[in-house]
Order: sequence, then C-alpha cells, then structure tokens
Amino acid sequence: MDGGSTFEQLVRVLSPGERESLLQKVKDKLTHDQEPLYVDKDDSVVEVEVEEAYARLPWFYHVVFFVLGFFSAKPPFKLYQDRELAKLGRIINSQAPGFYDHSKSLLLPGFYEELINLKKSSRFFFNALGVSVGQDKGAFFAFLGSLEMEDIHKRLVQETDPVTVAEQNPGVSPMELRRIASRKMEDVIDLIDENQRTAMYANIRSLYCLKQLSSFVFDRMIMAFSTDLSAGGMTCSVLSVRGLLVNLNNILFSLREIPSMSLFEALFVFMLQEKAKKPRFDIEAETQKFLDRAEYSLAAIRKFNRATPLTLIIRCASRDLSLSPALISGGEDWLVVYREYWKQSIKDQFTWYLRAARARELQKSFQSFFTGIDMEPLENMESEANPNGIPVKEALSLSLLRTYHAEVFAKNTAVLNTILINGEFYNRADRLEFSSSYSDLNQLGEVINDFDYQLSSLGEFGLRYAATQEGLTLPALKRRKMLGIVDEVNYAAVQIIEKSKTALTTMLGILNGIIKGDSISKYNTLVNFSTLAGLGSVFSDNISLAAQNIQTVLMLLDEIRFMDTEQHG
Repeated sequence: MDGGSTFEQLVRVLSPGERESLLQKVKDKLTHDQEPLYVDKDDSVVEVEVEEAYARLPWFYHVVFFVLGFFSAKPPFKLYQDRELAKLGRIINSQAPGFYDHSKSLLLPGFYEELINLKKSSRFFFNALGVSVGQDKGAFFAFLGSLEMEDIHKRLVQETDPVTVAEQNPGVSPMELRRIASRKMEDVIDLIDENQRTAMYANIRSLYCLKQLSSFVFDRMIMAFSTDLSAGGMTCSVLSVRGLLVNLNNILFSLREIPSMSLFEALFVFMLQEKAKKPRFDIEAETQKFLDRAEYSLAAIRKFNRATPLTLIIRCASRDLSLSPALISGGEDWLVVYREYWKQSIKDQFTWYLRAARARELQKSFQSFFTGIDMEPLENMESEANPNGIPVKEALSLSLLRTYHAEVFAKNTAVLNTILINGEFYNRADRLEFSSSYSDLNQLGEVINDFDYQLSSLGEFGLRYAATQEGLTLPALKRRKMLGIVDEVNYAAVQIIEKSKTALTTMLGILNGIIKGDSISKYNTLVNFSTLAGLGSVFSDNISLAAQNIQTVLMLLDEIRFMDTEQHG
C-alpha cells in the first residue's frame, strides 16, 4: 500500500529489524514500579448510609442524641452525622496531616503542593497522546493491535492483501475482490479471543484515563487557592472545587492499574516517527528519555494517590459517608474503531492496487509515445531520493508535459513556426489564438522548470516548507502549516496544467482546421495552404503529426486525472 496513513508512515520509519530492536530496548529499559497506581487505602473507613447507621444504634444512643438535640436546637440525626464527620476529619488528618481542615472545610498547603506535582507530571502524557491518538486513533489502535494481537494482525495483513486476493480469485472483478477481502477481514476479526479483547480494552481504557487526567482542568482548581498566612501557605474552600475533586477522583480511581508494556511500546513508536526522520537521531537516548519521563509521571500519580485521601475528603466535604468514586467510561468502542480502520485500509489498498495496474498501463503508453525516452520528473518534489521534498499531487502530469515539451514539441516547432510566420489565416481571431497557444506551449518547459525551482531549498515553497518542518514543535500546528503549503503548491501545479491543456486544445483545433479545411470545424484552413503545402509533401504530414502528438498528450493527461480522481475520490 502506497498510502499516507499514520500507520503506514510509522511502519516505514524503521525496518522490521530496527523496529524489533527498538521494542526490545523499550522492554529492557522499562523498569518502573509495577504496583497499581490506585490502591483502596480507606478500607478501615466503612462506607455506610448515615441514616441506616443511625437507625441501627441502641435505643439509649437515640435518647442521648435526643437530649443533646433538645439543648442545641439541632435534630438528633444531625448531631450524629456531625459526630461521624468530625471523626472522619480526624482520620483524614492522621493519614495526611496538612491536607484538609474539617472544621473550616479547607484544602491546605499539603494538598496544594501534591496537586501542583500531579499537574506537572500529567502534562507528559498530554503531549504523548497528542502525537498518537490525537492524530489518528484508528492507526494507533491498529499498531497497538499488531503488538497485542500479533497473530490477528498478521492474518489481517496477509489475507486482505490485494495481490494475494487477486491470485486466489483469478478473473474476478476488482469490486468483487474488494468485497472478498472485506469478508476475510470480518472473519479474522471475529477470531479475536476473549483474552485479546480484554487486553486491548484494558490498554485503551488506560489510554483514555491518561488522556482525561492529562487534560484535566488543574489550572481552574489551582486558581481557587489563595495565600493563607495562618495556614502557612495556599488554601482553598473545598466546597468551591468539590465538583472538580469528584471528577479528578473518578479519573484516578479509573486509572488503577499500571499501563501495559504494549501501550508504552505503541506510544513510543508513535512519538518516534517525527524525530526518526532527522539526521543523527539517537534512538537510545530518545528511548531512555521517554521511559524516564513516563516513569516519573507514573510515580507522581502513584504518590498523589498514596498521600492524598481524596475519597475521604470528598465524603467529608459532601457530608456523605457512603460516597465512592465511580469508573469513567472510555475505550468501549475500540473494536468499532479498529474494524473501521481496517475497512478503510482495505479500501485504500485496493485503490492503490488498481491505480498501480493503471499506472503500469499508462507507463506503457508513455514509453510508446516517447519511444523509450524516460520521463523527466520534478527533481525537488517528494520522492524516494528526496523524502523531505514537498509532495506534489500533479507531479505525473507535470512530468508528462515537461517531457513532451523537451522531446516532442521541440520536433514540431519547425512546422508550427512555418504556420506562425508564413501562414495566412482567414480570420484574425484564429491567428491570435494560434499565436497565444503557441507562445504558451513554447514557454511550457521554462514554466515547469521555474515551478520545480520554487520547490527547492532555495525556492519560495521549499524555504517555507523546510522552515515549517524544522521550526514548529507542536505536531498539529506543524501538520496544518505544512498542509497549507502543499495546497498552495498543488494549486500552482493545477494552474500550469490547466493553462497548458487550454493551449493544447486550442492548438489541436486550429491544426485540425488547417488540415481538414471544412466548414464543420470552428477553425478554417489557411488562405495559402496550397502554396505552403507546395513546399513539400511533408508539410501536411508534419501538421498531422503535431496534431496527433497533441491529441495523445491530452488523452494521457485525462488518463492521469482519471487515475488520480479514483485514488483520492
């Protein structure tokens, strides 16, 4: 598949041997603590409904609370609840001194410091997820599946390969071949066993929870804190951020288990794809840097959970002793996304397969037209020899026009010059159109050469493209800027091609009019055609040859456009 999806791009970054070596380095260097990130440490604090607990009290407790309530003007149940909450506040203070003041309902400096550390550590995963799931979720799931479900991945690749499917089903139409491949894909995906489904779901759950944590609105909570001299630091009313605390607690509770090795491998390779293209890339150093940051971030998350009795603080602030964190949703759609990726992958593969077949036929036409002369490609566009060049969608059409101008049009200029200099047109408009189209075709080589130069490291497009590649670090912004430049390049290419086609079409009509000399054609013959033809019998033949060449070029341009429309449409 010659496509440009994220999955194919990252696979092309490294050879199979290099990729295996890289993943082994990740395994060797990943030595972080395997303890769960979140451990239920509040087992000693029983989760109960206060109303039920109060109802189960012996009768004499009810009498005591009734009497106390009589003197304090508070309902007996309210007094009991206050006592239990005060007891919980003391438990919180004993577990995490300096984190929470129950009597004032304040979050204290100890909590603030842990929150700051949690925010800093979470940002690493925000960046990592931005260059993986944020760019192409389906491709990331497919790559993760290649690590977690290697047997399934191999079968999907092998059994949906267009060449293989075509060899196994000779004589079948392209549309039916694609349907066969799609059915094979469904059959293979149905073979995913329960352990593989569980592993993929756990990975993507971890991924989703990391994404939620890394994008959590820490700043909104931090801004609620203010300096409190009596407390010796930053404090905050817990009621003002209670909703945020509940959301954060649910995320941390959901991110209970350490993310798997496969998930770290997939994340690392996705992060690697941008840097791996750069010269002198130190894969060992990058691997170590990534794993060190991941280990630091996970340790900070684990430390926050160990140090902060967040569930108890929320219970106390909410006056609800039975409140518990809830699992957040996420990752349930992984199989749908995975299947959709492979559906699109099959569609793309067969599009490229058919395009390659048409390209081979087109190449035969080129060789026949140019009598074995090689096409002249644009030197500065993206290619195997120039991987950092700008991709040009219309490159094949420009190459055709450049070769036509250099190898074919040059041979037709003698007869065209004769018409331009000595031809007497019946209509002045015909002469003007002939002169204009001839001038455009005569300058075609120079125009395409100038366009090619603009793609180079010294040209306008090339300079801007290279500056964007090297200067921007945010992947999304870089991609958007680079795509903008590519769009400008392709627009300029289309303008050249359309102007050339107009000139070719006009020239073809005029030459056919000169040869045929009938009233049906828009263009008439020359007044002195017989005189010019009298210069030699080859005059008419040369006009016919020039017209035939132009007609062939227009036909090939249409074939290229049709092929590209199928590919991109």
